[in-house]
Amino acid sequence: MPPSKLTLVRRGSSTNIHRDESRPGELIFEFCDNFSAFDVGRCDQGIPGKAVAMCTTAVKSFEIARVLGIPTHFVGKRSDISIRVREVPIVREWLTSESTNYFVPLEWISRFRLSGSLLRDFRDEKKLPTSYGFATNAVPPEGTPLPWPVNHVTTKLEKVDREIVGLEGRELAGLTEKDEARIWAMLNVLSGGLNLAWSMAGFVRFDGKMEVGMMNGRTPTVVDRFGTPDEDRPVLASALKDRVVEHYGKEFLMQYLIRSGFKKAVDAARKAGTPDPTYPNIPEEVLLEAGRRYSVFAEAYEKVTL
Repeated sequence: MPPSKLTLVRRGSSTNIHRDESRPGELIFEFCDNFSAFDVGRCDQGIPGKAVAMCTTAVKSFEIARVLGIPTHFVGKRSDISIRVREVPIVREWLTSESTNYFVPLEWISRFRLSGSLLRDFRDEKKLPTSYGFATNAVPPEGTPLPWPVNHVTTKLEKVDREIVGLEGRELAGLTEKDEARIWAMLNVLSGGLNLAWSMAGFVRFDGKMEVGMMNGRTPTVVDRFGTPDEDRPVLASALKDRVVEHYGKEFLMQYLIRSGFKKAVDAARKAGTPDPTYPNIPEEVLLEAGRRYSVFAEAYEKVTL
């Protein structure tokens, strides 16, 4: 057979998407060692071993979804750094509850422990801990269990993701209240399976992001990738028992960029309406340690059997 002809569809911040002309209706997700932070775009520096770790964890998470009976667009693993998926059309015109077979332009986020942007919003007084069930507005330490799981959505196809609620979110995505409830019910089951698998691997899942398509008509279907060290926050369980938060995914690098002042520079540029700053040069030892953590998590997660 002649070799497959691949056409680059999109060069993402950490994934290149190709179309294989010999397999209509499918796409190839090719994972890269590159990364992005704070919606700035792809950083030219890479994390050694990240692409393999991302592919390994994505495949494992799709397998868990299959065991749970949750529909996804996953077709199969193609190589150590790539997978095949069914294509989900991105519809740019106005969506309605009658629209079919399209990518829902929202990111569905579930939080279980305090970390990341929510913790930063507490510290910056953009959000109040009492609004999330805490007894006072004193900021709890990172890793504190939330009084209850928090589900919320952000936009997905805008330049910078923003939190969106209620009717505005449903109208943007062409969803009814019943659709929204069905999607959250599906994602909550999947989150439970991922939380269990991560625990068996020796990690705690602080939070996670998922994406959805309305496929085969209007059947909610989990798409893109999920349950990876980029979309979710794996934290080493053994260290957490001693109240030490050791991130084994992108958050490790995000916190380095915050300490370096890059996040403040990004916020200042956006407030002033000027272009985002370029990424600082990240020391090799930081990138190597990030890669080690991605790989350790991936190897442990891959061995889990549900």
